Amino acid sequence: MLGLGAVAYAAPVQFTIQPSLNSLELIGSLGGNTLFDQTPDSRRAAVEGAINADVTFNSFGQRRIQITSSVIDLMAQPFPQQPGLAGVAGTAAADYGAMTRPGQSGTGFLAVRDVRFNYRTVGTAPFPDNNTISFGSELAATNVDLDFATTMGTGSSGRRELDGQTSSKSECASIQTAGAFQTLTLQLSHVFRTGFFSTDDSTFIFDGTIVATRVVPEPATLALLGGALMAAVRRRRA
Repeated sequence: MLGLGAVAYAAPVQFTIQPSLNSLELIGSLGGNTLFDQTPDSRRAAVEGAINADVTFNSFGQRRIQITSSVIDLMAQPFPQQPGLAGVAGTAAADYGAMTRPGQSGTGFLAVRDVRFNYRTVGTAPFPDNNTISFGSELAATNVDLDFATTMGTGSSGRRELDGQTSSKSECASIQTAGAFQTLTLQLSHVFRTGFFSTDDSTFIFDGTIVATRVVPEPATLALLGGALMAAVRRRRA
């Protein structure tokens, strides 16, 4: 909460997601059957993109950071995955590759492609510097294509989409400032459901850590900002 007489100044900032420092794992089931890797570690993907936030300063040096939107893109696996595009026979590039274990119900192959999410915080919870907090969050599927081919039942193939679905929950995050760099770390675990053979018979959990960084203003820049804020205070009191 801003103190009595404080003047707020909101500045938009952008954190860049660092692919080498993060990943999201795909956990879940296809038609009620647990998913396993198709190729080594193919249910884990690196992430790239950007996180946009509003930083609010006041004349007392207090700061609040609120995530307003983001672009979270998954990076493709090093090997092509089954099935091909829209479930056709063969392989193609994919962000995730998964399969079910052979059994009485048959075997299923799943390739998740063109994954993009939008992430934001919900409500007014701040991110104090050098602290970890819990907050409400929302992960929206901008684009997630689920290409499948299975011998389950009579056998089928095709594509399902998670586009437009939203998962909301409470999560933890931290923000650390060291020298000229600020690091935002998000712990994500969001659940989506859709039907392949019956209503909502498949569950997909995107679980992992997102690490993003930005360069913070130099002290001279902050001093200029503080001077501008104090000038605004004096004008209001005049």
